Amino acid sequence: MLVKDSLQIQNLEGPWAFFWQQYLLPAQAARQKADTLMFLPADWSNYGYSVFGYGTYYTQVLLPACEESWMLEIPNISSAYRLIVNGDTLAQGGIPSSQRETEVADYRRRWVEIPKSLGDTLQIVIQISNFHYNRSGIYLPLMIGSRPLMQKKFKHARNWEIFSMGALFFMFFYHLMLYFFMPTYQKKAVLCLALACLLFLIRLPVVNSGTQLVFDLMPSASFALLLRVEVLTVLLGASLIVLFIHSLFPEETRWKVERVILLLSALMSLTVLLTPAYIYGYLLPPIYLMLAFSYTYAIILTYKAWHKKRSGASWIMLGYVLIALLMSLEILFFLGVLPLPYGNTTSLGMFLFLLTQSIALAQIFSDAFNKVERLSSTLESSVQERTIELQMQKEYMAQLNQSLMDSLQYAKRIQTAVLPDETELKRLFQDGFVLYLPKAVVSGDFYWLYEEDHTVWVAVGDCTGHGVPGAFMALLAKNALDSVIIQQRTDTPKEVLERLDVYLRAQLGQSNVRRIQRQNYDGMVLALCKIDKKQNQLVFAGAERPLWLIRNKQLQCWETGRELIAGYTQQHKHFEEISIALHPGDKLYMFSDGFVDQFNESTRKKFSKQRFEALLIDISDHSMQEQKDILFATFERWRGKSPQIDDVIVMGIKY
Repeated sequence: MLVKDSLQIQNLEGPWAFFWQQYLLPAQAARQKADTLMFLPADWSNYGYSVFGYGTYYTQVLLPACEESWMLEIPNISSAYRLIVNGDTLAQGGIPSSQRETEVADYRRRWVEIPKSLGDTLQIVIQISNFHYNRSGIYLPLMIGSRPLMQKKFKHARNWEIFSMGALFFMFFYHLMLYFFMPTYQKKAVLCLALACLLFLIRLPVVNSGTQLVFDLMPSASFALLLRVEVLTVLLGASLIVLFIHSLFPEETRWKVERVILLLSALMSLTVLLTPAYIYGYLLPPIYLMLAFSYTYAIILTYKAWHKKRSGASWIMLGYVLIALLMSLEILFFLGVLPLPYGNTTSLGMFLFLLTQSIALAQIFSDAFNKVERLSSTLESSVQERTIELQMQKEYMAQLNQSLMDSLQYAKRIQTAVLPDETELKRLFQDGFVLYLPKAVVSGDFYWLYEEDHTVWVAVGDCTGHGVPGAFMALLAKNALDSVIIQQRTDTPKEVLERLDVYLRAQLGQSNVRRIQRQNYDGMVLALCKIDKKQNQLVFAGAERPLWLIRNKQLQCWETGRELIAGYTQQHKHFEEISIALHPGDKLYMFSDGFVDQFNESTRKKFSKQRFEALLIDISDHSMQEQKDILFATFERWRGKSPQIDDVIVMGIKY
C-alpha cells in the first residue's frame, strides 16, 4: 500500500504488484499472488520480461482527507493501457490487447479526475499491453494531487508552451523575412535559424513530456504520426546545427566530420520514415549519442571561433551549452534516471538557444556594418568600392526596420485581441466607451473586465514603460489579475491589490535582493472597481489612480495613496477601499495620466487635471460615444504637431 500524507502533487513511486500476461480487475489482483513486485517507474523489461507483451499493475493508495477531488497525471505508457480504480474504468489510452494486430497504440499524456465517491482508499489497476514500442510499461512517473493543484500545474505548463510557441513563430517569421529581404551576407545562417525555429515550433506541442497541445488541434492524431514527428524533428535539428555552424564559421569547421553527421542523420531519418516504432525505437540510444556528438562538436568549434575573436561566437557557444544541458535533462527524465516536476525542459532550451543565436546574428550584422563604415573612411582609392558595400548595408537595415515594424504591428494585433472589446463594456452596463491611444505601436496602458453572476470587476492600469516593454508588462499585469481574481477567487479590491503586489514582485524578481540591486523598478498603477449590479454597490481600491463619478453635473473624486503595485517601494503594502452607492445614470471614469500630462504644441503646458475635470463635467450629458469622440478631438487639438508623450487610456461607464 502506498500512503500519501499530503495534498501536494506527489509521485506514485514505490512497489506495485505485477501480473505478467494477465488482465486483472482490482478484486482479482488483491486476492492473487503477484508474479513480481516492481518499483515504479521502471520498464518491465528491466525485471526480465520480454519488451513485447501485456500485464497488469496493481497497488493500493491511501489518501488524506481532502475537500477537493483528486487527479492522476498519467504519462505516456507504452503502448496502450486501461486505468481502473475501485472497479471503475476512469481512462483508457488506445486499445490494450494480447497481440500486435489488435492493439491500438496511444501517445497521449492524460489528467484523470478521481471521483470523490470512490473514497480515500484506492485500489488502482493499470492493464497495459506493449507491441508497438521498444520501451515497456510505466517508465515515467505517475503523479497524484488535489484537483486545484493539478489544474494549476497544467495551466502553468500550458501557458509556458503557448508563450514559447508564440516566440518561436515570431522568430521563424522574422528570420524568414530576413532571408528573403536581406542581401547575400549570411543568408544561409539566417535560413538555418528560421528552419530551426519551425522545427522546434512543430515539436513543442507534440512531445509527451509536455501538455501536448497538438490534441487540442488534432484530437485524432495517431501514435505513429506523433512519435515520428518527435524523433524526426530531433534528427533534422542535428543537421541544422551542423549547417548553421558551417555557414557562420567555415574556416573553423571540419567538413568530413559534418558529412558523417549529415549522412547518419539522413539514414536514421529514412529508417524512422520507413519502419514502425518498435523497430526504429532501438535507434534512440544512437540518436542520443549523435546529438551529444553534434552539440559537443558545435561547442568546440564555437569555442575556437571565440578564441579567435569571431563576432557572435560567445553567444552562439552559450546557446549550444544551454540547449545541450536542458536537452540532457529531458533525456534523463525520459530514461527514468532523473525525476522532474516538468519534463519538457527542451522547450526552454530551444527558446534560449534560438534567442542567443538571434543575438549572435544581430551582433554579426552590427559588426559587419561598423566595419563597412570604418573602411569607407580610409583610402580615397577604395571609396567607390566601399560606398557600394555601405549602400547594401543601409538597404539591409531599412529592410530590417520594415521587418521589425511588421512584427510590431503583429504584436499590436495580439495585444488588441487580449484586451476586452468595447462592446463587452456596453453589454455589461447601460453604455460605455474606451479611448485607447498607445504612444507607440503597442501600449503599457491596459483595461480588464470580468463578470461573475451579478458582479463585474473593472480595472484600468498604467504599467512602467512604453512600446514593447510596456506591452510585456501589461500582459503580465493581465495574467496577474486573472490569477488573483479568477483563479484565487479573491473577493475584495483591497486584497486584490495586495496580492497583485506580491504576485508581480515574485514574477519580476523584486523579492530577490540581488535582482533589486540591479535596479528592477518595474511596476504599475491601477484603478480597480468591483460593481454589484444587484445591490447597486461599488467597491473601489486604487494604486495612485483615482475614480471619478459624475451625477447631475456634480463630480465626486476618490483619490488613492501613493503606493505602487510592485516597483521600488517597500514590500507588504496596504491599500484602502471605499464603498459607493450607485444610482442609475451615474457616469464613472477611470484613466491613466497620459491625457492630463500631454503638452500643448504652442504653450508647452500640460492639459492638466483641472481642464480634464471641467471637460468631463461639460460633456457628461452627451452619449458615451459622443464623449469619446469629443475627448479624442480635444486631445488631438491640444497636442497639435507635438509628439504624444505617454500612452493614453480613458474609460467611461454609464451605470
